[in-house]
Amino acid sequence: MTKYIYLILWSLVILVGWTFKNSYFSHQIIGEAQTGLIFLGAVALTLFLVSFQVMSGKVRYAFLAFSLYLLVSFLLYGDVLYERYYSSILSLELLDQAGQTAEVGDSVITLIRQSDLLYLVDIVVLLPLLIMMVVKRQAVKNRMIGSSFLVVGIILFIFISVFSIDSQYSDQYKVAKAGILPAHLHASTIFFNENKLAPAMGQDDSNEELEGVNQYFVENQNEKSPYFGVAEGKNVVIVQGESMNNFVIGMEVDGVEITPNLNDLVEKSFYYNQIYTQIGKGNTSDAEFIVNNSLFPAERESGYTAYETGIFRSLPIVLGEEGYQTSVAHGNDPEFWNRKAAYPAQGFDKFYNGTSETIDSSQKLGLGISDESMYGQLVDIYEKQAENGPFYNFFITLTQHRPFKLPEDKKYLDLPERFDDTAVGDYLQSTKYADETLGLFINDLKERGLWEDTLFVFYGDHYGLLPEKKKELDELIGVTFDRKEMYNVPLLIHYPGQEEGEVSDVIGGMVDIKPTVTSLLGLEDSIYHVGKDLTSKEEGFVGFRHGFPKYTFFGETYSFDMSPTGEFTKGTCTKTESGETVDVENCRDGYERIKKQIEMSDKVLENNLLERLKSIREESI
Repeated sequence: MTKYIYLILWSLVILVGWTFKNSYFSHQIIGEAQTGLIFLGAVALTLFLVSFQVMSGKVRYAFLAFSLYLLVSFLLYGDVLYERYYSSILSLELLDQAGQTAEVGDSVITLIRQSDLLYLVDIVVLLPLLIMMVVKRQAVKNRMIGSSFLVVGIILFIFISVFSIDSQYSDQYKVAKAGILPAHLHASTIFFNENKLAPAMGQDDSNEELEGVNQYFVENQNEKSPYFGVAEGKNVVIVQGESMNNFVIGMEVDGVEITPNLNDLVEKSFYYNQIYTQIGKGNTSDAEFIVNNSLFPAERESGYTAYETGIFRSLPIVLGEEGYQTSVAHGNDPEFWNRKAAYPAQGFDKFYNGTSETIDSSQKLGLGISDESMYGQLVDIYEKQAENGPFYNFFITLTQHRPFKLPEDKKYLDLPERFDDTAVGDYLQSTKYADETLGLFINDLKERGLWEDTLFVFYGDHYGLLPEKKKELDELIGVTFDRKEMYNVPLLIHYPGQEEGEVSDVIGGMVDIKPTVTSLLGLEDSIYHVGKDLTSKEEGFVGFRHGFPKYTFFGETYSFDMSPTGEFTKGTCTKTESGETVDVENCRDGYERIKKQIEMSDKVLENNLLERLKSIREESI
């Protein structure tokens, strides 16, 4: 009789523990949990885990059950941490990037909470039960019942994964609806069954669908802006600022500026204060991909892994055809985010990184070479390149990275005591360092005579602090850190000879940077992008594939929050200026616009259509 008691206790701990962990996680990320289905999923897992022990009657299979439960618990906690940083759950497509975890270990540690011990309670209870079962050799043997447990468990898993989850659901809603395992099983069926490339298109001149794609890009182009060609033939330097939120621009703490150099740059540049990051699973690397291509990265993996090779009309390719020398720089491991493999197809001739023979990697800070060192070395490179014609360099800064810890000699801010040992204080110190090094870089460009021959772009790749710090941000610096503020990043563009700055409230995203740059350079052969030229004075718009429920958008007149279920009619439409809720149909046009942007991005990237589309355009001219 005792052996049945042990089995029942063992099963109850798994059943209750798994139900609690999934429900608790669901409430954390979306504020709700469909406990009935989650409980059913816990029943399926419990039956599956105990089935092998009951079928065999051998205690050692309890070790197998415990090991498997540890594995799925580890998966769940991995999702907890991933959700905190990326607002998404893990996917199979990201497995090839798992090796990056060690390099960002300090960042991962900052995501761990004391309350996370709740995810371990069931494990702590299971372990002594396992030991007692082994010591006392308490095992139930009934092959028929064990087989029934296995079959029923598998059927329940399949039923919940296939019939309770729709692909249009957000990741968070999938978890809240059925739990982590069904959410992952549902995603896995998509991963193994879908073709990596969409059905072939563009092989026939009469292909109507291909003509439709081409027509979309033709109609999506702006009228020429008043600034078209203002930087024609000039060098191009784009700096992607790691973890740079927009709220720091112009901020003062007790009368001290956080970003004095960026503030000075605002005075003589276009400053766009309503630009939003559109990154996906590839985080920083997706920012690069979007900015250089004005297309969206893949749904479930980074742009550089999904589209490592292929035909692109990226900014470095377009500029390369104009005679520019193209390069990219990042003071880290070249393999990180698959950059080394992906950059050739993007059109970069040179990649300066932490292992390059021509780069001095001795000055390390954080994850790699310090920004200060990289900036200095890049100016030397620019000076040599300028002797051979115009150049384009894309530089990804690194030092301002989570957990935003700097050595004392790099802390340039004298912050009040209230900032001691706070994440906000660390972030402001890191931001100050980033601003100081940027200022040195700009001064160096001026001293070498490069500044007045260079179109200079600076923007933030994504948010720095996480939502859990919103109370601290509000109390210490008065920032209301809602989702919109979190995704707001600065964009500054300075063209040669520009003496007067212009602050623009136009709403935009990363997809708009490439068409803005090519417009300022006077280039028209950059037609294949979904973004708009920000200097054209058209009505602003930004839509999202990641970070928010898919197809959420911000517009000048209306903004739309997509329902986690992915149903347009259940979304919320508001007037952007007042926040007043209005009939959802007012947001129909914006919803269709972001859907079309993502659809067109996927079509051209998954089918390698850009070369064929370019040929069609040339034939029609």
